[in-house]
Amino acid sequence: MQKQLHMHAIKSLLLSISLLCIISLIVVGCTQNKSKVVQLKPTTQVHLEDWPIIKALPLDPAIEAQIDTILPKLTLEQKVGQVASQSLPKR
Repeated sequence: MQKQLHMHAIKSLLLSISLLCIISLIVVGCTQNKSKVVQLKPTTQVHLEDWPIIKALPLDPAIEAQIDTILPKLTLEQKVGQVASQSLPKR
């Protein structure tokens, strides 16, 4: 009987220590700032006058009508693929 009480006390103590460790890890993990903010200093200054001014081409109503019929049929993945494909190098 006394052995059972002793084992129960040990189990309770181990359970309490385990719960305390888990709670401590959660609190420490939530309070630590894991990300560092890196302040970048510009090495060169950008002058907007160095960039060319691009004027938009006039819109063709026939092409715009085709776009208006095709675009709603595309899935989001297809639309993203169309945009992303413009940044790929040309072959």
